[in-house]
Amino acid sequence: MLASALALVASVTLGSLGAPPIGATTPASVTAVGTLVSQAGNNVTSLPVSPQNVGDLLVLFVKADAAGIRASSVSGGGVNTWTRANFYSGYAGHDLELWTGTVSTMGASTITVDFTASVASTYTGLAAEEFAASTGVNTAWSVDTSAGNSNASSTAVTFPQLIPSATGELYVGYAVVAGTGSVGATSGFTYATTSDDDVAAYDVNVSSAEQPTATQSPAGVSGGMAALILADGTGGASAPTVLSLNPSSGSTSGATSVNVTGTNFTGATVVNFGSTPGTNLVVNSATSITVTSPAEPAWTTDVTVTTSVGTSITNLGDEFTFAAAAPTVATVPHVMEIMMENEAYSDLIGDALAPNINKLTQTYALTTQSYAIGHPSLPN
Repeated sequence: MLASALALVASVTLGSLGAPPIGATTPASVTAVGTLVSQAGNNVTSLPVSPQNVGDLLVLFVKADAAGIRASSVSGGGVNTWTRANFYSGYAGHDLELWTGTVSTMGASTITVDFTASVASTYTGLAAEEFAASTGVNTAWSVDTSAGNSNASSTAVTFPQLIPSATGELYVGYAVVAGTGSVGATSGFTYATTSDDDVAAYDVNVSSAEQPTATQSPAGVSGGMAALILADGTGGASAPTVLSLNPSSGSTSGATSVNVTGTNFTGATVVNFGSTPGTNLVVNSATSITVTSPAEPAWTTDVTVTTSVGTSITNLGDEFTFAAAAPTVATVPHVMEIMMENEAYSDLIGDALAPNINKLTQTYALTTQSYAIGHPSLPN
């Protein structure tokens, strides 16, 4: 509707934003996830969303029907930092803006928009849609170009024309209409109407100039904002690095909660203690993981983190020591096989450098006073 303010959000799996990456080659394929959600009314400044993937890109289109009122900041929605990518003020006294942000936390969240002035009596709204790239967290996303436009009174609604600098780009657009908007029929585009009858459109595979259209009834003025987004599948994501562990030791029986600190943990799927995976893996952020240690013999081993990019290289900061627990045996077996070592008790039991014998003592039994008859020819 004309007297309205609406924000459209599109979510896209990404690596980073900014200018198109130099030397970008093969673009990742992009697909839509879920359907458009929206809500509108006076003083509506928040929208519940649920990003499905860490690293997604939220593209936010904002309009306001009050002259001089602009979005001053955007927060939430699982995004740490929102950035205004473009704005357009040439449509019937409205301010149209495009914001972008990288999803750092998936799951239920709320997007909040703050304006430069009170919108208590201003019609506002929010809408969101999600997309995913085939290369997941390894994708480097960048806004290629964006624009706004204003149309004379008509039943036809024309979105901004955009020309991509590469192939396979994502076009996302939003059109404000004076009447009741209806979906268009431009080849390759998918349309949806918002709760206040504006129109959203996207095409996940744009390789040449595009300018989608929709319709409205009755005839009236319209305007819009759109952007082309490039998904570079050679995003240059780095393998994870483990810098420190807290704590750096635990029982051989496992069940120690360990906080792993490092870099590039986004999308981590496995944390190994030696060759044994930990359990209850939680990626807190790109630099923090919480994991539970497995049961292991008494020894010191490296903790490594694996993502789709690769596995961390071992270093002194990733070493975890499994300390031997006191052996517990319910009953002493009637027949026992005795293993003897020509070493002092303190040099073996509880020593991380003797994992095998410690594992045997913990699993079976440890005798400290035993007697045997040996052949005189046996040494020692």
